[in-house]
Formats: sequence, structure tokens, C-alpha cells
Amino acid sequence: METNPRKTRGKRHEFARWLEREKPESIGEREWDELRSLLSPVSESRLRHLLRESGLPLAPLIDGVRQDTLDTLEASLLKLLDEYEQSSRERQILVRRFEGPCAVGIARRSEAGRKTRDDLMDDSLA
Repeated sequence: METNPRKTRGKRHEFARWLEREKPESIGEREWDELRSLLSPVSESRLRHLLRESGLPLAPLIDGVRQDTLDTLEASLLKLLDEYEQSSRERQILVRRFEGPCAVGIARRSEAGRKTRDDLMDDSLA
């Protein structure tokens, strides 16, 4: 009786295989849609986490609103503003409707060292 070796599976593995196969220079909406289908079911936050770990440049609507620090918050909002100002009317509507990760509220670490929501999410992905 022949047994099959256990296949390596998981979102991170599938994502790594996709990166190796496609070799994208950056991640835009086309790549986002392709990855959402490939890794389905996958949450937007999990996919963004994988993409950010890859180090590839992300389009503003893919990268979302980053709130790690006030500087990253400002930078991400400025990128979205730039995207908005350079877009057609239809695309501007899409940018205005954007409700990406952490779009409401700023995650903060208290002086007591309490973990932020993003820290807790990262811990759960490890």
C-alpha cells in the first residue's frame, strides 16, 4: 500500500508559490484579485499581512491606511489622497468609499505596554 507524503499547505505556502511563479514587481488590483481567488477563503487583513511581509510595493488601495505610527498613518493617507487627485471621477468614488483595514480609529500602545489590535493580530498569525 502506497502512502502519499503530507503536502505542505496553507495560505503562506500558496502565496510563496504564487510569488515565485509570477514574480510581480508590485501589487495592484489585478494581483490582489488574483490572490483573493487563489487563496480563497482569505480575509483582507490576512492577505494584506502576507503582502506587506513580501516587501513588494503595494498600490494605495491595496496597502490601505497604515496606523503603526503617526508617520505611517500620514504617509498612507497622503498616498490615498494622491491616488484620488490623479484619478478619474469613477475611480475617485472608489477611493472615497475605501474602508480598508484600520480605517476607523488609531491603534495606540499605552504606556503600560498594552498590545494594539494589530499586535494581537500579528501574534495570532505567527
